[in-house]
Amino acid sequence: MQQFDPFPTVKMSVPNLKELLARMRDTSLRNAITIVHADSPEQGEWILANAAARLTRSGARLFGPEAMPPAAIVEQALRIGAKTVLVGEVRRAEDAQALRAAAALGINVAGTISKPQRRQAVQLLDLLGPWGNYDIRLISRQPPIR
Repeated sequence: MQQFDPFPTVKMSVPNLKELLARMRDTSLRNAITIVHADSPEQGEWILANAAARLTRSGARLFGPEAMPPAAIVEQALRIGAKTVLVGEVRRAEDAQALRAAAALGINVAGTISKPQRRQAVQLLDLLGPWGNYDIRLISRQPPIR
């Protein structure tokens, strides 16, 4: 069953928000990790804060974004039983391991990568892998790399 935004009159002008919310609300996804490509860390925080506000209003069991490392955010989310986690900026191999661990436990996870070009975001995502058994999606406003 697909959920709709409870406030449809509010125009969504936040980049990638619509795609992120659709993916976070999709209950059929398994081992799902969503990465939002942001132009700057501040833009990534803004996108996740807007997503958190909308998901909270629709009744999602959510944790994040918080000013903690992704591993600590995932650990806290497991303690409170959250089904959706927004971890913030993903930069290190430890961050990617935390995302994979949460996804393997059935938690819908989202984070951001802040790079000016989509190609750089894809390269970082590849370096943070392996992503073999995970449904990972990079959401970006920039066109796909050919």
